Amino acid sequence: MQSPAAPTDSPLPPIQLADPLEAEFCPDIERAASALYAETAHAWLVGQAAPAEVYVRAAEQGNLLVARAAVDPPARRPAAFVLVRPVGPDVLYVAELAVLPALQGRRLGARLLDAAEDVARARGGRWLLLRTFRAVPWNAPYYRRLGFGDPPPGLSEEALGEMCRIAEKEASHGLSGETRLFMARAVRGR
Repeated sequence: MQSPAAPTDSPLPPIQLADPLEAEFCPDIERAASALYAETAHAWLVGQAAPAEVYVRAAEQGNLLVARAAVDPPARRPAAFVLVRPVGPDVLYVAELAVLPALQGRRLGARLLDAAEDVARARGGRWLLLRTFRAVPWNAPYYRRLGFGDPPPGLSEEALGEMCRIAEKEASHGLSGETRLFMARAVRGR
């Protein structure tokens, strides 16, 4: 079942920590958002999503932020989300960011990243980190416009080890290290 999307002229929904019930809708959002890859070299990603349990566990840990769909508030169905997790003492990793197609292009992704930065700041973090495609326009070029760049020197051994594990896991799922890169943005106000 796919989550309903808000009309494109409606105000953007607020971003809040997810509860486990609404986390179950995140795979639907991820699958819908993956349709963008259909015309790229990564078309095999279309329709793929992490299992709902991943999102439910993240919600229980306070690591899932959602923008709730304004058209169906009683159902508490999200229209977009960002999944984060700590990967070092001062680094918060953006593991997944997805927005329903009807809301794409309205800066909701940027707002979700800002909300993730707020979480990092509240936890004493100094960096937001993500891994993305180098050449896909709504990946690395988009994140560069939002202030992401090369990860800084001097990240903790714990963060560097997690980065290696993330890259290895991606490789085991068919994501080439040649097409992917890590990007980071300093947490503002720290």
